[in-house]
Amino acid sequence: MVEQVSLFDPHGETIGQRAILLVQEQPGIEIVAQHKNDAKLLVIGSTSLAHALAYEKLIQNGYRVDRDGYFVAQSK
Repeated sequence: MVEQVSLFDPHGETIGQRAILLVQEQPGIEIVAQHKNDAKLLVIGSTSLAHALAYEKLIQNGYRVDRDGYFVAQSK
């Protein structure tokens, strides 16, 4: 494990957990996050930590991936 931290909202309240894992079997990294009130588990896998973190940032900023694999902005 590279890092494990709590996730906070803008008011400082804990809203979930996040871990960055180094994959041993193959070169790679995984980011795993879950929010308290969400049954979904976010898992991002990549061979590059920088790419995984960039993808995570896009998701946090309201983007999603459509069925063709393109990033699409979502209205908030």
